[in-house]
Order: sequence, then C-alpha cells, then structure tokens
Amino acid sequence: PLSPPPVTPLRAYLRTAIVGLLTTIAYPALMQAQLTVSGRVTDETGRGLPSASVLIDGTRFGTVTNDDGTYRLVVAEPRPPIVLLVRVLGYKPQRFPLSATSGQLTQDAKLSRDILNLSQLVTTATRVETERASLGASLATVTGSDIANAGVPQVDAALAGKVPGVLVQLNSGTPGGGSSVRLRGLSTISRSAEPLYIVDGVIIDNGSSQLVDLGGNTSNRIADLDPNDIERMEIVKGAAAAALYGSRANNGVVQIFTKRGRPGALRVNVRTSVGQDEVETRIPVNQATVNAAGQPVARRYDYQDEIFQRGLTSNTSVGLSGGDDKTQFYLGGSVQTQDGIVRTTDYLRQNIRLNVDRQLTSWLKLSTSTGYVTSRANRQASGGLVNNRGVLTNFLFNSNDRNLFPNAETGLYPLGQLASNPLEVMANWKAPQEISRFTGGLQLNATPFEALSIDYRVGIDNYTDAQSSFVPRGSSAPDLQGGLAISANLNARLLNQDVDITYRWPLFGNWRFVSGVGSNYQQQKFNSTIARAENLALLVTTVQGSAQFASQSIDERRIIGFYGQQQISY
Repeated sequence: PLSPPPVTPLRAYLRTAIVGLLTTIAYPALMQAQLTVSGRVTDETGRGLPSASVLIDGTRFGTVTNDDGTYRLVVAEPRPPIVLLVRVLGYKPQRFPLSATSGQLTQDAKLSRDILNLSQLVTTATRVETERASLGASLATVTGSDIANAGVPQVDAALAGKVPGVLVQLNSGTPGGGSSVRLRGLSTISRSAEPLYIVDGVIIDNGSSQLVDLGGNTSNRIADLDPNDIERMEIVKGAAAAALYGSRANNGVVQIFTKRGRPGALRVNVRTSVGQDEVETRIPVNQATVNAAGQPVARRYDYQDEIFQRGLTSNTSVGLSGGDDKTQFYLGGSVQTQDGIVRTTDYLRQNIRLNVDRQLTSWLKLSTSTGYVTSRANRQASGGLVNNRGVLTNFLFNSNDRNLFPNAETGLYPLGQLASNPLEVMANWKAPQEISRFTGGLQLNATPFEALSIDYRVGIDNYTDAQSSFVPRGSSAPDLQGGLAISANLNARLLNQDVDITYRWPLFGNWRFVSGVGSNYQQQKFNSTIARAENLALLVTTVQGSAQFASQSIDERRIIGFYGQQQISY
C-alpha cells in the first residue's frame, strides 16, 4: 500500500496559514451572528426579582435572573423578528421587541403585580406552557410558600382553604394520617374519588390501603411528600382534567412541581418549625352516684387523662441549590416528627430529594428528579368498632364505674366490661407501619430549531408498605385470649413514559398557533400479601399460632394513549 507523503515544514506552514486566513475571514461573521442581551428585572419598587424567566418569545431558549434580578442571555444565531419575554410568578409578563441582531444590548424590565393571575404560566398534560387566560379549563395554583407555611405535615391537608371549590377533610387524627381531597363530585361507586397526583411529570400512587384493620385510621401515600420541597401546585378541575389526562383523571388532577436549582452561588435554606396538637373539647362522663340498676356507685373513673396527651410536632428541613449556566441542582432533606394526641402513637418521616438540570448542548437539555422517603408510624385502633377493640370505642362503651388500672402487685390489667381494656390496649398492643419509597423521573428536552420541541419523560414510583399488628396472649379482649399477630406487605410499582412533540407556527398577525401530538404509556402493579395467626405460641411476637391464615392479591394494569392538540390564541 502507498504511504502518504511526509509533512514537510513548508507544507505545515502553508496549512497553518490557510486555517488562520479562513478563521480571520469567518470570525467577524461569527461575531456578527451573536447577540448578547443583559439587564435587570425589578418590581414596581425597584427590588430585584430572582428566578424570573427571560427567554425568546415563542421558543424555550432563555435564562433566569440571579438573586439581585440581573441576567445575561447569549443568542448564538438570532433570527428576526426577536421578542424578549420576561415573566415571573405573580407578576404580569412583558415583551420587548429587539431591533438589534448582533453585538451587546441592555434591556431592563419592571414588572407589575398580576392580581388575578391571568398571565400566570401553567403547564398542561401536553407540557405546553400556556397563560391562564388562554387556557380553556379551570385551573388553580398554590405556591410552595403557602404549602410550607400551612403548619401541617401533609401536602394534601395544606390545600384546605386555598383553592375555591376544593373539599379537604382529615380522615383521622392519627399521626401521619391522610386527608380526603375532592375536586369534583363522585364519578364512581367502586373506586377511589381522589384526584390524580403527578410530581415533576411522574404519576405517583395516592392509595390508602388498610392492610390491617384499625378502624379506619389509614394514611394515604401523598403524605410521603415533604411540603418544603414544593415550588408550586396546579389543580385542574372540571371535565378538562379527564380530557387532558385520560380516565384516571375523572376526579381531577393535582400537578406538583418541586424546587429546582438556578445559576449562581450556593444557596442554603434552613427551616425549623415546632407545634403542638391537643384535644380541644373532652367528652363529659357520667357522674351519677347510682348505676342503671339503682345500686350505689362508690367511684366514677374518667380515663381521658390516661388516653390523651399533648402531642408535639416538629419539622426541620435543609435545602441547598446552585449551579452555573449549564448545570443547576437542588438538594433537600427533612425530618418530620409528630406525637399523636392518643398516647403511644407517633410518626417519623425522613425525606431526601435531588433535582439536577444539565444543558447538554445548545438544543438538548437533561433534567432529573429523584426522591427517597422512609417513615414509621406507631398506631392504635382508635376509631370504629373493630370487634370492640378500639381505644376510644372501649372508653365510650365501657361503664365508667369499673377500675381498669393494672394491679399494683401483678401488673395485670382487668378485663373490660363488653370489650377490651383501653389502658391495656395502649400499653401492650402494637400496630406499626413502615414505608420505604423511591420516586424518580428523567426528562429530555430537544429543540432542533426554534419552532419545534420534542420532550421525552420516564418516571417510576416504587414503594413498600409494611403493616403489622400484635395482641399478646392473655390480653383483655374477650375474643383474643390466645393472642393475635398479623403481618401485611404491599409492594407497588408505577411506571409512565411520555413523548410530546410541539410545533409553534410563525405569527399570523396577532394570531398564535401551537400544534402538539404525543403518546403516553402507564403501567402499574400492586402485590399484597397478608399472614394472620391466632392462639400464639408462648413468648412469640411473629405470625406463629395454631390458627393461621394467608392470602395474596395482585393487581396489574397497562394504559396506552395518544393525543393531538391545536391551540389558537389571539
């Protein structure tokens, strides 16, 4: 084979000279094609607005302001006409036509308050960002500060009184207990009426599986979220929710957007809150000196001091955020503790979240959202009959002329009248619940050219719910003298994938046209197993006894959907 001719010093010199000449000729053209826009975004008082979006109107190309409201935007290939759009949550947006297409340009913006929030930017199921005034659906927005300042550990409970037409009711007073949210009227008699919850594009489960019957004291899984990690929530009501998200959204949709990082120095946010819960009104007890048979009663007992307590609640969260023009991050962690108003009940939740945004190229962006939570709740059967085993039920139905305190010498609790002894239930019965949950999402945003955007998202929600119940041998329950042990586990996995393609047509006068198509794939699987044993062996707390029972349930579903949308605004 022929070998290439050797590179002589003269040939190397000529090659260098040609490259240098071409670079010299092309450099002014390259510099001429680049436009740098800088300035400061302020409110009506002149205060700088951080995290304001500054972008080229009709595209996703832009940046965000720093803590003092300053920004710098470099447009590599400006194509007239160029309109600069400046917007931030709670303020009316402003548009500035730019006459220059190269060089340096300074453009400041002073924004005024948007009282009605009609100019607020919202995100629909198709991921098309739209002003509220142009959206043909009922949608409400709650800021993250309103959620965090609500003073409740559950996200859904924080919605109470903040969205018109939304009914929020606490299911129980148990620590970590869930709430019931109703955005619309009932649309089914066989399934849950709760709305569909979506966190950063990831569909998450909000089930409230009562694997162990404690009289209705269950917690739903939206309680696993930390309110301090939320940037904002968007609530979609009406029939438009089902049209946008499918049949699973018949009861409405709650979109949750967590905090993201922004360019600048490292920001540290530490927040601590402390509160307390107590029974506002106690139940008056019978103080009659005779019983129903007319016989004298030596003493009446009021056990509410032994049942109720003042429960302390605390939350400590730390958030770190920062980054540069290409990479931004948010790292947050929190610890939530809550003591119940019923003694021996408490709740502990630990959260950690990491969100990362990376601009891979000028037209491709990668975003990730991950969260992990563990929680443990010590519960008691405090409501409902539950075979006459609930703490409050036993207190109400037992005659208060009976001494239920333990024997001072033996430590044994006397039997209840018609049900178990509530003091013995709190002292010896156990009903813990442990949650381990991971949610993660990945999103790719591609903008091959200004008018076209392609989004791909994949998300997973995977958690394990372990519940158990233990009643020792010789308990005060008349029907459980041999003891009871229950162990139940629920493994849940939800997966969703979305592809959205959006094309923004050139302006036709004052008319704007945005076309979108896409597809959605959802998969969910719930696998629950329950083991139960009665007449336990001596010194045994596990599911081992002469009478045993076990069952398993598997629920698996897949949903595939396609959509097309045409948005016209004037």
